[in-house]
Amino acid sequence: MRVGVYQYDEKVSPSLACDRAKLACDQAKKQPEQSWCLYTSAMQEKEELKQYLIDHLDEAIEKHYLQVYYQPVIRTLTGRLCESEALIRWIDPVKGFLSPGDFIPLFEEMNLSYKVDRYVIQEVTQACAGVSTREKSSCQFPSTCPGQTSR
Repeated sequence: MRVGVYQYDEKVSPSLACDRAKLACDQAKKQPEQSWCLYTSAMQEKEELKQYLIDHLDEAIEKHYLQVYYQPVIRTLTGRLCESEALIRWIDPVKGFLSPGDFIPLFEEMNLSYKVDRYVIQEVTQACAGVSTREKSSCQFPSTCPGQTSR
């Protein structure tokens, strides 16, 4: 059995107090060695961020707050750039830089990751369309890494 505790020290509705106790209980479920958990304001901030991310995903895609960066993969035997890995970053006008660790697992859990996947594929496809055939055959990909040079 798990218990979530909310210390009733402010004027909040009984419904909100129960919601906060539920947040604490959900946190206790994530920690098998712990049978109870005390509500903290950090729990509420985390829930608010999750809701913000869900509510603003479509806008982030539409307005390109999600940005694709390319991480070079270097072949160790030759020292040549052989491919690039597409990485997604969210630069939000309100929240600033949002860690992929905050939104990727959330979107996977909420079955929304397909939206991010589709966006990344579209962005990479558009970037690769601008690369010449010769560059594609020699594994040269666009790079947004500062100071990145191809070998």
